[in-house]
Amino acid sequence: MNPIEAIPIQALTVELCTAGSLDSLLAGVAHRKTCPYTILAQAVQGRYEITCGDGRHETLAEGEAFLTGANLPLHILHHGDPKKAFRMRARWIHIHFTIFGALDVTSLLALPLRVTRRQGEPFAAVIEALLQDRQTPKTSVAWLAHRHELAFRALRLLGELAPWRENALERLRHKDRLEPVLAFMKEHLADTLTVADLARKANLSPPRFHAFFRELMGRSPMHHLKQLRLSEACRLLAADREPLRVVAAKSGFCNEFHLSREFRAVFGKPPGGWRREYDRNLA
Repeated sequence: MNPIEAIPIQALTVELCTAGSLDSLLAGVAHRKTCPYTILAQAVQGRYEITCGDGRHETLAEGEAFLTGANLPLHILHHGDPKKAFRMRARWIHIHFTIFGALDVTSLLALPLRVTRRQGEPFAAVIEALLQDRQTPKTSVAWLAHRHELAFRALRLLGELAPWRENALERLRHKDRLEPVLAFMKEHLADTLTVADLARKANLSPPRFHAFFRELMGRSPMHHLKQLRLSEACRLLAADREPLRVVAAKSGFCNEFHLSREFRAVFGKPPGGWRREYDRNLA
């Protein structure tokens, strides 16, 4: 059975699709980040050097791109062109698709870290179209449809570039039991939840559910729930200027201090610092 047969089309949702660009003088400038979305960043002038928390490392050539999945610690070095006063120009796309509203689609794919110049050309076209869309008033159905069209084109390109992970089918086979649990997590991020609450949605005892979830998702249910809450906090931080106490309440943290502690532990910086960095330099 092909994993795609286990994914109903209505279960596939665009959570995020945005693009950005960089034009600056950078000579070996380091950038550490962990982001709750998939990133493809291409150096048009200069080059990237990338190290991932999973042990992978690539020194890329000019025109090549790096491709990384969500929630992966990254150490990014920016090397501007020494022949052009260390000028670096780059473009990127951030994308996040979910199945059942919670399962990251790209977590099912074996994403390559290095993307060649030729492989990156179709992504560059999508990025440029997204950047042009910034100038279009966001008031029409046509704009919304075009935005979704570009997002799904990017997902198609990712699917052509990356094969399924070995455990993708196994995870999707259990979609009928996973779907209500993941949907319940997403709908109740701001509520107090226990393993027993989640186990009831899967019709399993708490110990059996805990083992089942860890085997399929690679982490415990509560760890996954915390990651969903942190991802929602990132989305809120990037989307608006609401104070941290509001972001904390909406994403399921007791208060802004609880959010800050958990956020710093995962992303290496406080929420306010992450928001400022997101505004200034996305890749």
